[in-house]
Parts: sequence; structure tokens; C-alpha cells
Amino acid sequence: MSDIEQNVFNVLQRHPFCSAVLVAYKLELPIAKVQATMNQLIDRGILIPQCSNYSNPI
Repeated sequence: MSDIEQNVFNVLQRHPFCSAVLVAYKLELPIAKVQATMNQLIDRGILIPQCSNYSNPI
């Protein structure tokens, strides 16, 4: 993983944000870059979308 991928992944492990905006704010990175990185991680199966299903909250 690249540094940005690792940083995004680490933030999402600690804070399962639904939004790239919040991750971008936390990492002080452009939103588009964070969104693209999240999509790459999801496509590669490294990251599981956290908020795809809210119909069953615990």
C-alpha cells in the first residue's frame, strides 16, 4: 500500500467514517484524493465499505 492508502486505511480502522469528507478532514488531504483512495482500497478488497447497510443498526 502507498503511504496515502495506509493513512486512509488506518483512520478508517480507528474511526469507521462513512464519508471521505471526514477522512479528508482528519488527514488534511483533498476530498477527491481520499475518495479515490477509498475506492481503490475497496476495489482491491482491502477495505470493506463500512456504511453500505444501515438497515440493521446494533
